[in-house]
Amino acid sequence: MAHVAEIEIGVSSGMNLPPYGPGVEHVTEFDLSEKMLAITRRRVAEKGIDRVELHHGGARTFDLPSESADIFLSTFTFCTVPGLLAASREACRVLRPGGVFVLAEHGRSTRTRGRAVMCAIEPLSIRVSADHIARDPVPYLMSAGFTITEDTCPQARHLWRPLRVDQL
Repeated sequence: MAHVAEIEIGVSSGMNLPPYGPGVEHVTEFDLSEKMLAITRRRVAEKGIDRVELHHGGARTFDLPSESADIFLSTFTFCTVPGLLAASREACRVLRPGGVFVLAEHGRSTRTRGRAVMCAIEPLSIRVSADHIARDPVPYLMSAGFTITEDTCPQARHLWRPLRVDQL
């Protein structure tokens, strides 16, 4: 069984921790909120998970060596990242050749009414929660050197968008 190293941004309260199987040897997680990291630390301690390293920080620069991860995970985080191109390039930098960026993100709806509502409320969403609900991450990822290899749920694009993104 291959052992992999994973980086996750926007770890929040650590809800993604339980699904990591034995093949994930090490998980490095980042979050901007110390409160969320405190919750995650408690969850890690309660579950006895010893392969998790938690860091306070954002997505545009990581104090990690290049090519240090096999998987980069972002679940509903890229919508709030300022400097999305820089963050996309940083994700590309820390992934090993053949590494995979797994992204679940909402974005501009494919439905006319949904898209109109999203665009109408986005200025408020940005002001209140820094959430760019209609921003499409794909152009940023492709400009950073990734290619979209799997759009796992295209029928749900009006709600959210899980993508598998590989390095070129």
